[in-house]
Amino acid sequence: MATGGNESDRVERLLALLSIQQPKTQREKIVQLNVAGFTQHRNRRSSPDDFRRRQSSPVRSQKKQEEEQEEALTLLPVMPKAVADFRNFAFDSSRIGASGRDVGAKVYSKLYAIENLIRVVVHSVLTAQLGQNWWIIAADPNLQREVSWRRASYGNRPWHSTPGKHEVYYVYLSDLTKIMTTNSAQFVPHIPDVDQWTARLEQIRLPRNIVGHMNWPTKIDRKENRGLPR
Repeated sequence: MATGGNESDRVERLLALLSIQQPKTQREKIVQLNVAGFTQHRNRRSSPDDFRRRQSSPVRSQKKQEEEQEEALTLLPVMPKAVADFRNFAFDSSRIGASGRDVGAKVYSKLYAIENLIRVVVHSVLTAQLGQNWWIIAADPNLQREVSWRRASYGNRPWHSTPGKHEVYYVYLSDLTKIMTTNSAQFVPHIPDVDQWTARLEQIRLPRNIVGHMNWPTKIDRKENRGLPR
């Protein structure tokens, strides 16, 4: 049984990655910029020249003041409208695009990171515990046959990108959960609360499928996709 010190260190670094905080959203950045700009304008002191200009300028008409106010409003940054499920509205291709960008930025990116980090964690832990041929030892025979078929289908179309060199990149999130459950004893030295991890992955499975099949995730789905136990 191989232990592989390098693989163990790699696992620890990967587990730390799962607690990385997401960067602030564009909306939060815009709000911060607006507040900073307002504060800077408010704190600017009026010079004597400013006072003299105001005193010498003719009285403006009400209409002129309204025009200037309207022009000033056009210079303010436009806050994006809240994105909602496009299926609840009349057909609008721009609304579909907005929905796609919202799901892609806020949900899919997290799922992409979680699922691929789990692949790397599974591969690293089982390589450290069982050796380079862990797939033959730890994966269910039916899953091995299914993955062989998937790899062959990609091999028949070599002009497309392939999932990866190792079989672990051809399995789905539900398959990864089964591998971790079946081989939980191998994960305990690195992830003592592996049972909580597999339970959390099972909670993510359906929301993940909602996004993977290009449907609209609800607030509950989005909450489920936040990540794994720390």
